Amino acid sequence: NYQLVAANTCASFHNQSVLVKNICRKYNIPFLCWMHGGFGANKTFEGYDSSDFLLAGNYLVYGEGVRRGINDNHPEKTIGRDVFNRIKKYYGLNELNVYTVGTPLLEKIKVSPNQNDNQKKVILLVCGELWIHNQYYMGGNTPYAFSQKWREMKNIVKTLIEFKDQYEIIIKTYPNDDEGFMMWQKFLADNNAEDMAVIKKEFTLEQLAQKADLSISTWVSTGFFKLSFYDSDQFLFDNSDLTDEAKKVLTETTFFDNDINKFCFNLREYLKNGVFYKKKKDLFQKVFVDSDNKENRVKKIISVLDEIMAKRKEWQVSFHTEKERIK
Repeated sequence: NYQLVAANTCASFHNQSVLVKNICRKYNIPFLCWMHGGFGANKTFEGYDSSDFLLAGNYLVYGEGVRRGINDNHPEKTIGRDVFNRIKKYYGLNELNVYTVGTPLLEKIKVSPNQNDNQKKVILLVCGELWIHNQYYMGGNTPYAFSQKWREMKNIVKTLIEFKDQYEIIIKTYPNDDEGFMMWQKFLADNNAEDMAVIKKEFTLEQLAQKADLSISTWVSTGFFKLSFYDSDQFLFDNSDLTDEAKKVLTETTFFDNDINKFCFNLREYLKNGVFYKKKKDLFQKVFVDSDNKENRVKKIISVLDEIMAKRKEWQVSFHTEKERIK
């Protein structure tokens, strides 16, 4: 007798997520999705706008900025009301309720002030979207669906190579990105920069972030969200369809640009000057991970779960009342 079922997503990353949602619908069991990873700064949502936002009914997100982004760019608005109504009629979609509850998982990251005792400052470049052959995320609006920002990443790495003797530079790839790992090793060898490290899974992103004095990202992803918990500055190149709110927040809290030439120029000037720890992350944390409510996290989550389960009871009462009326 389940009172509530939760899943990361309704998208078909795992078939059981789709099956569980259908079972819950059949037996009127409240169902929710809890935001999978760090996203929500964009106007489009790869995979989620055609799955979770249509099917979940209840969706838990990290911060108010994410909630506003989803509500402002819900499929009902982006694909047109007529098409949406046809989909709704065919699948029996529920109205989407989006709740801001924070991210206990990321808040568990153990962050301490950077204790880098090395003579050289540490620069961490986090590789962007993982490109896997024969896979494609529907719904995104990005010019890099298949190229993993190759040209832009080359420009960034070439800029870093200029400072390879002045700083300790680390390139972090995805743990399962064997091709990318070998590609960057070869690229560094071809550019006489073999002393720059490429790390796949010897260290986690969290371990490297604790060591880094500066991190560089190329999209607002789970990794970017994690890095926002550390006191080191963040550089961000992202020319995707970021929301206006996200652009404003990112400009204040990171060294952000959507033009790769300007981005590399600013990065070069920053590294020339060698002055670190300039930006504060408070606004990003407040808008995108609900940091103001961290101390009341459990209470807030319980309140949302109670509200979701109460809706089922209301539905059951109205359903049985209607049955009696018909009799």
